[in-house]
Amino acid sequence: MAPACAAYLAMLYDSLATAPKADGIFKLTADEWSSAYLTAVRLIRQFFEEVQTLEEAKTLAQWFARHYGETPRSIVNRPIRDVAPYWAAAPGGRRRMRSPGSFTTRQHLLSIYMPMLGWPESKDVLKTNVVPCELEDGTWRAVQIKGDSLIYVSGAIATLQDALHECERESHRMLGTSAALRSRRSASIQPRSGPDVRFGRDISGDDLMREFGFRGVQWGESVPQSERQSLLNEGWDALCDLAEILCIPRRWIALGAGDDALGIAFGARGVARALAHYEPALNIINLTRLRGRGCLAHEWFHSADRRAGRRHGADSYMEIAWRMPCEGLQGIEPQLQGLYSALRTSELRKQARRIEALPQAQKYWSTMCELGARAFESWVQDSLVLDGRFSPLLVHGTLEKDHMQHPDESPYPRGAERFQLGEHFEGLVVALRAMANASTPAPGQQMRLPGFKGA
Repeated sequence: MAPACAAYLAMLYDSLATAPKADGIFKLTADEWSSAYLTAVRLIRQFFEEVQTLEEAKTLAQWFARHYGETPRSIVNRPIRDVAPYWAAAPGGRRRMRSPGSFTTRQHLLSIYMPMLGWPESKDVLKTNVVPCELEDGTWRAVQIKGDSLIYVSGAIATLQDALHECERESHRMLGTSAALRSRRSASIQPRSGPDVRFGRDISGDDLMREFGFRGVQWGESVPQSERQSLLNEGWDALCDLAEILCIPRRWIALGAGDDALGIAFGARGVARALAHYEPALNIINLTRLRGRGCLAHEWFHSADRRAGRRHGADSYMEIAWRMPCEGLQGIEPQLQGLYSALRTSELRKQARRIEALPQAQKYWSTMCELGARAFESWVQDSLVLDGRFSPLLVHGTLEKDHMQHPDESPYPRGAERFQLGEHFEGLVVALRAMANASTPAPGQQMRLPGFKGA
């Protein structure tokens, strides 16, 4: 799907009603509006699944009215009760009803300029009220949207590209954010490049469980059936890439067996604006439907760190390594201690503390578990780059070139230190490879995950 079409659909979604209308509006009861709203949601989902082009995306009102044998012009003459889902789809109340697909000034302008401002790679574009505006003399201005009004926030600018840069700068100034606090650049529209590890076949949830040892695969209602197959295929590819980089059998990816194994979810357990997250209590990684790409390596490290920490009654080994020996982690003790020591005194940790001092920053960037996860995903992406590969579901957005405009606010390791931290992970892989070779099971025996007693 073209970015322009995707941007229009994003604003179309933003323009829709988020709840049924109140009791008594146009003499319909709350129950009648609730029923109409549920019908509207079903029809709108069908429309979104059918749309392929920008021209089609702009026809929601016509498509919806056609469902009732009407046009947007003629449907206004029908009794509202007869066509209530049409009116339930869009905001509006006692004073004025809007047709589905009616945009505010902000939604209209963002539907045009979002791709130019960096969407969908940067989801923070969705929060902006600053867009470029071309004047009659051919020059540009950055303008702030306030209701239906546009307010100049810059002088005349010669080119659209310069105007876009000014809009980005002004938007982040108004939001009080910094480069480090902006969304990770998404890889959602970039395909994977690498060997065909599926041999052209489609993958099932059972395939993921059998091959990688997951105890289950969970789906959220936000993931339509039309997208599930591609996510399963992408998940398989990414997990195969991770196992290859780590030089471990694929079965070890789940970090356990049976009820103790890791679970994986797609769009099922979203938390606020999180890109993805690992839940220690349930031992499950959730990749959110729209923002989870590029986070799998990061969250997998958190799950491995949690498994190591459990040996000492903690949710994170990295947080207690300074006072605990690596008991139960036979064969990888020196590598883990070396990694911990390097992170504890790293420039990366100093960068993280600077980020924590910024407005709106949470106090977690400099925790050892977070430093470890960001160093790990950086090493994973470096490993892919060295091999000429790209695995967008597994990892994305950690490279130094991704943060060139604000290098001091990058949450990822840089320069020589990035290489040095990578060497610690390389040493860990060497140890894991040796352990994997030594633990090949006899026929009929179950392979045991080395390095963790009781695995």
